Amino acid sequence: LADPLGDLREHISRLWNLPLGQRVRLDLRECEMPWLEGRLDLARAPDLPLNPRHTLALRIGAFEFSHRQIVAWALV
Repeated sequence: LADPLGDLREHISRLWNLPLGQRVRLDLRECEMPWLEGRLDLARAPDLPLNPRHTLALRIGAFEFSHRQIVAWALV
């Protein structure tokens, strides 16, 4: 069965230049956790129309953060 949100997730991933749905290590700023490792997912859907200048709510596991807190990322 195809993922109905797959195309949207891919579009968001390209606009924000982030590997959504993939396993990553993130270095974060202004956060009690200086780095996280795990599957990068949306914490909630962004507002429409999509605009990469708007804040994107993300999560790894139960830990939520903003795309603006990401200093660097790498696939693992």
